Amino acid sequence: MANVLELRREHRLQPVMPALNDQLADDPSSGRHQLVLTDARGEGLWRVGSPEVLRRADRLEFSEGADWSDAGIGTNAG
Repeated sequence: MANVLELRREHRLQPVMPALNDQLADDPSSGRHQLVLTDARGEGLWRVGSPEVLRRADRLEFSEGADWSDAGIGTNAG
């Protein structure tokens, strides 16, 4: 997680993340969606969603710091 914090500090979206979080996040009590922002390499830097959605995502290792690039997990292209 330390590496993720460093990447966040250096990322150009850092200054606008609070506004993006407020505008794009689901209602924390009833939301069913997760917003994930990655860097160009596919490393998860931020995610927002209801606690239940985030718990479910954790089971898939869909969290900050995870490698979700095509090289890391493959592609879903048919």
